[in-house]
Amino acid sequence: MSWMDSRLEALRLDEEEKIRVQQETHQLEQQPPSAWLNLIAAIEANLAEWNCKNERTQLQLNQSAGQISLHHAGQLGSILELHLDPRALVVKYSAPTRQSNHWMRHSGELQINSEGLFAGSPGSEVPKPLTAAETSQFLLKPVLFG
Repeated sequence: MSWMDSRLEALRLDEEEKIRVQQETHQLEQQPPSAWLNLIAAIEANLAEWNCKNERTQLQLNQSAGQISLHHAGQLGSILELHLDPRALVVKYSAPTRQSNHWMRHSGELQINSEGLFAGSPGSEVPKPLTAAETSQFLLKPVLFG
């Protein structure tokens, strides 16, 4: 094999690798991880329970690809936003919460681990990996009862 053949073969392999990575990335973006889908289902179940028990403050969930936001029904401003980074398997959350007559920010990141659990970074509010139901409670409690 000549030097030119070797170089052309290396370029072809590089191109195949780029295509493979692009396809994997596209597939991840098209199919969110099951942990994310489980989290959305848990939040929807908690909101359905909240809306049944609390007639005056109804909440609604808006979803788009890799993002959900929680609103008071009939209002535009969100009270909780979640964003999924499918490549890093990270869920970013952000919500303003009222605590003791002042506003605080309930925000951070949760890593989706290989078991499909949600783990906070060291020193965060999340001491151990949480299931989707536990994560839903962690995210909603300050927003609903803060």
